[in-house]
Amino acid sequence: MNKIKRLYGIIFLLIGSSYSPIFGQTSSSPSFTIFEIGNNRIEVSNLKDKEFNIHISEDTVVFESFVFNSFNGKTLAFSEGLQNVQVEVKYGFSFLQYTIDDAPAYSILYYISYTDFYDLDVNDNHIALPDYYGNSDAMKVYELMGFESLKGIELWIQGLDFEKVRAISFKEQKSFFENLMENKTTYKECCQEYIGQAQKFLNSSIEDYKSFTDLNLELYPKQIIIVISGNTELGTPFRKTIIEKQNTYR
Repeated sequence: MNKIKRLYGIIFLLIGSSYSPIFGQTSSSPSFTIFEIGNNRIEVSNLKDKEFNIHISEDTVVFESFVFNSFNGKTLAFSEGLQNVQVEVKYGFSFLQYTIDDAPAYSILYYISYTDFYDLDVNDNHIALPDYYGNSDAMKVYELMGFESLKGIELWIQGLDFEKVRAISFKEQKSFFENLMENKTTYKECCQEYIGQAQKFLNSSIEDYKSFTDLNLELYPKQIIIVISGNTELGTPFRKTIIEKQNTYR
């Protein structure tokens, strides 16, 4: 049965940025230079075929990712002329909201929860970035944070902000399914199950939802912030920041 793709005009704004766009490209190289510090460089490896926009302001570079998993599990490398290099990372977690099968999941509005900064090991001028999705051999983000699995991160955030997230999710889903019911003639022939799904949700109460799973939410790292500091061979201190904003649709 062919399903009509829903064309609701849901627009979600990413966190605003005052950075000026420099360029957008698909990198065809196994490494990409992020910063040049005198004759020295800081590069990220294995961004081949990853699409991104880059914004820059002084010592900060913002990567707006059009794909998932762009910085996760990758390696930063720096020139030998950079000394006493220290690297720390923090994550801004949010949630993807799933609704009906024909609608892409999207990042819920007005919620992001930041971790503390975590120190990363520097070995032979390389820094392995933790992997959230488990697609590489790098340390997992949950291991860096001291948990045994991704579920540990989810339960940690649930303990902090469940009521807040539940209220946001319930409100957004209610609006979505009310809109669906107002246009239910679109679905009567192709997707009757969506009407039933909408009716079930609209007949529920917020107290019926006891977990993020009940709310059809998926935790993901909406932002990754990496701070690199040290000295040049002349002793001049430097501090550089990389911010990745991940794709908010699936």
